[in-house]
Amino acid sequence: MIIRKYRWQLIVAFLVITTILIVNVLSPSQNIKISYVDGNQTKITNSVVFKREHRLFPTIIRAPKISGYRTNKNVVFITSKMKQITFQYFPRKANPKQVLAGKKYVATAFQVMDKEVSGGEQTDSYEDRMRIIYSNNGKEWHRLAVDYPNIMIRDPSMIHVGKWWYVIATNRVFLRTSDFKHWHKLNWYDGTTKFGAIWAPSFFKDKDGNAHIVCSATYPGQSNFQIFVSDFDTEKGSMVGNWRKVTGGYLDQLDNSGVIDPHITVINNKYYLWCVRRDDTDLLMLVSDNNFDAFTNRDVKLTPPKKTVNDAYEAPATSIFKENSVLLYYDQYRQNKSKFIYSGEHVRELELDGMQLSNSKPVSSDFLIRHMNFVVR
Repeated sequence: MIIRKYRWQLIVAFLVITTILIVNVLSPSQNIKISYVDGNQTKITNSVVFKREHRLFPTIIRAPKISGYRTNKNVVFITSKMKQITFQYFPRKANPKQVLAGKKYVATAFQVMDKEVSGGEQTDSYEDRMRIIYSNNGKEWHRLAVDYPNIMIRDPSMIHVGKWWYVIATNRVFLRTSDFKHWHKLNWYDGTTKFGAIWAPSFFKDKDGNAHIVCSATYPGQSNFQIFVSDFDTEKGSMVGNWRKVTGGYLDQLDNSGVIDPHITVINNKYYLWCVRRDDTDLLMLVSDNNFDAFTNRDVKLTPPKKTVNDAYEAPATSIFKENSVLLYYDQYRQNKSKFIYSGEHVRELELDGMQLSNSKPVSSDFLIRHMNFVVR
């Protein structure tokens, strides 16, 4: 009786539901790009594409938790017209400098933003953003949650002078900040040298505490990378531009490919220069009493045994962690045809007296770290 009484209503309901299901099945799926940015609109993790199969009903997307950040918009309802969603995050700590205070190791690095990490590997690209990372044991690293500059930054280095934090990077990037939110562009100064390409500049201090910049660079029209040093004026916050070519050892013996990724540290009153032979990606170590000439080779195989002929290494950086011993960091990658596939930062302990090396191990972090460089403080 009830069915007969409401049969027309049931028929209408059946037709409506059937129509909805048919339209839902036949309608094309909807791809929505979801981005995660900080207060400067800088990506802080990789974007994802969400494929929405059912378009007639709203779909709920929740903002993922990102360590050190908060978001004012935790949930978004997707409608059929949406093509992109952006979740904006803000640092939980009002003063990031307090987070860094007391941390044993502080470094810069960069993160590739348009390639997914799969199986601990990531294909190289050029949508790169700077990261500041910190650690108390040198092996487990955490990203500092701040508003990063929204420009491409590759191979960054940082020095802390007074209230300012200065950043230099590949392709003449030169910035400074006092609050880790507002980043001011500064003028890179070649001086009278007039370089072509400039790669992986790095801050360091000499025996007397004076600041300098070391970089790998070419002359205009040439492809042979050589290493140069300039003074850095900490009072003015500017490059002096008195670039001098670094000489000695391997640096005078290399062919047209040259050397890249220089890094200088003072250990036991001597200058240790770490760099990479560009043609075979060997990590090199040279020593001198001076910061720009008379370097001599230290014959030690810094790179671990290659698992395949395509394995390669770059971007050495070091930090003293006990007497006469350093932690040696470097990027590890392999080449697959025209692609360069990185497995991120690795570390070995190096005992300088006997040149003893521990096994190579990947560092731990919530993103794939590229080209670490210790902050000069």
